[in-house]
Amino acid sequence: MSSRDIGRRLREAYRIVMKVVLISLIGFSIEFIFVLLSSSFILYADVVHWAIDGVLEFTVALSLYLASRVYRRFSWSILYIENLVVLLIASTVFIYYMYSFVSYINGVIISQDSATVTTTNPLLAIVSLIGVVLTWLSFQLLYRGYRRLGMELIKAEYIHALVDIIAALTTTVGIVATALTRSIAVELLTIIFILFFVFH
Repeated sequence: MSSRDIGRRLREAYRIVMKVVLISLIGFSIEFIFVLLSSSFILYADVVHWAIDGVLEFTVALSLYLASRVYRRFSWSILYIENLVVLLIASTVFIYYMYSFVSYINGVIISQDSATVTTTNPLLAIVSLIGVVLTWLSFQLLYRGYRRLGMELIKAEYIHALVDIIAALTTTVGIVATALTRSIAVELLTIIFILFFVFH
């Protein structure tokens, strides 16, 4: 394979991943607005998941862009710096999320008798279903890109998107179950399950 062909494939992969970044930004924005309006901690956990995934996707796109622009003279050491910055950003978002999660748990423990769920409107499931559709679109873009380009980086991204579809469906089911049962246990279990997807 010639370096011209490699550069072309890297540019095409960059365009695909940038579309996925845009989809993630749309999903994050929609859910963020509804988190502010509803104060649902389940939706909040999913917003954090969107944020971390968006940052990581942007990093992949940036790496592909840099590699495609200067393929022959690309300094791979820049990726170490880039990955360090991404790690710091993702860690900051995650630490803030964990702080909020611990505060939520403390609120439940301290006010056991009068504890109420934060997710009371089952219509918020529509918001998370929009997330399912957006993630499915990302999966389709990445899967087609992998079939066309055969790049393992794109394959890893489409598998990640497939797992994220499960996370979004979990969020949807958790919202409905919590809103209908008003059970702290159901809300907490859903949040912990979403937390698992933040770690993936």
